[in-house]
Amino acid sequence: MSKEEHDVYLILGAGSDVGSALIQRILKSDCNARILAQYKTHKPLTHPQITPLYCDLASMPCLENLIQELRSQPLANKIIHLASPKVEQKPFRKLEWEGFMEHIEVGLRSIFYVLKEILPKLNKQKTISKKVLFMLSSYVYGKPPLGMSEYVSIKYALLGFLKSLASEYKNIQFNAISPCMMETKFLDNLDSRILELSAQNHPRGRNAKVSDILEAMEFLLGEGSEFMTGENLNLSGGEVF
Repeated sequence: MSKEEHDVYLILGAGSDVGSALIQRILKSDCNARILAQYKTHKPLTHPQITPLYCDLASMPCLENLIQELRSQPLANKIIHLASPKVEQKPFRKLEWEGFMEHIEVGLRSIFYVLKEILPKLNKQKTISKKVLFMLSSYVYGKPPLGMSEYVSIKYALLGFLKSLASEYKNIQFNAISPCMMETKFLDNLDSRILELSAQNHPRGRNAKVSDILEAMEFLLGEGSEFMTGENLNLSGGEVF
């Protein structure tokens, strides 16, 4: 990247615990970076480098407005997709299609339309570092837990989407991270006993923390990962081999 060019980050799911922590890292390490931060209702950090973009990703009209707003902003060259509905544990017999649709709309449809808008423009850029990072889950390795078919299905779909894009766009990097269960507000709808049992059974004796994955995210978004694409990093702490 030339001295005249600065990174523009687009973060879908910026109001999540991971999104908030990543934004703080970016602001600390790069005083020139611009951050386009998508929030649903979360009150963002007020900072001159942050442009908040409010959008309920489950709403197609709202998503269309977001796409329109992105056209008036600097072109993002680093795109991070963290958005997902909160996970619940529910047996398949009790699921309704509407629940699946929410995960499809927020988890898959949103990034489909965002990348549809950005990638053709980004692909024409010659000198700038171009990276897309997905948040997946260690559940795409091995046996997933019971009662989370909505969440697991979309993570597998995103993995296939990522690999297909990496195959098609040669000069843009597409990678993902797959952490194990992380104790964040994303798990607020789970029974606390599930978190306790997960921690007890984990090889490290605890569930993951946001700080456990930030270094990997920075690596995949930084200069040291220039020869990586189509990869999904297993960050399960030894839970999945």
